[in-house]
Amino acid sequence: MVIDPWLGGARCPTRIAGAESSAWETDVTTVAIIEDHGIARAGAEQLIMRGKDLRVVVSVATLDELDELGEHPDVVVFDLAACHPNDSTSAIGVLAKHGAVLAISGYADGRDLVPAFHAGALGAVTRDTDPADFIAAVEAVARGSLYVGAKVAQSVVAELRQRGSGGRSELARREVETLRLLADGYTHSQIARRMGLAEGTVNTYVKRIRSKLKAGNKAELTRLAIDLGYVILAPPDNGTPTAAAGRA
Repeated sequence: MVIDPWLGGARCPTRIAGAESSAWETDVTTVAIIEDHGIARAGAEQLIMRGKDLRVVVSVATLDELDELGEHPDVVVFDLAACHPNDSTSAIGVLAKHGAVLAISGYADGRDLVPAFHAGALGAVTRDTDPADFIAAVEAVARGSLYVGAKVAQSVVAELRQRGSGGRSELARREVETLRLLADGYTHSQIARRMGLAEGTVNTYVKRIRSKLKAGNKAELTRLAIDLGYVILAPPDNGTPTAAAGRA
């Protein structure tokens, strides 16, 4: 992520002033930042504040500090370097139970991002990501959509394709279509309209999918969709990474 050092200096981990009132605004997405470098953390705060209806409510250096504050934001921007490499995937699993996770890799090639997706992250970027791409990533995961930074899309997509495998109960064609749309951030009512079905039918499909895949929340469904090859992250012609259909 490209952070302008003049946007702010190092600061103590804290709740963001005024965040309590902002979080009650209509359609506002609350965001927490876990970043162990003070200047980068301050820069990320400034960038996120430029996004539409985004509010940074907590900015801390470690996962433990977020736990101490007791906050459960809609989105967590998590620098994988903020904890030991052996603990990053388990940390994402914990965070994903409460909100959408955007993982930041310190590696230019994003070599640790595929495990982040498998652990439950919905989005992944690197520290040298362009500011506009970073904001787009936060907004995408806030909608529940998959997102991978353009600079590492090819390598991440290639590894996800290699890892995609079976091993779970097979889904029916309509269930696969429903799962793909869920992973791309569509709500049940939007899926119903897109597929020409009653919303109750979509709800039934989702229940079946959860049962067959033994999945709990949406983040876990998304991870399993990637694991099984039903959804592949693929950048279209314009270079903006999105979720794409996998195998039939």
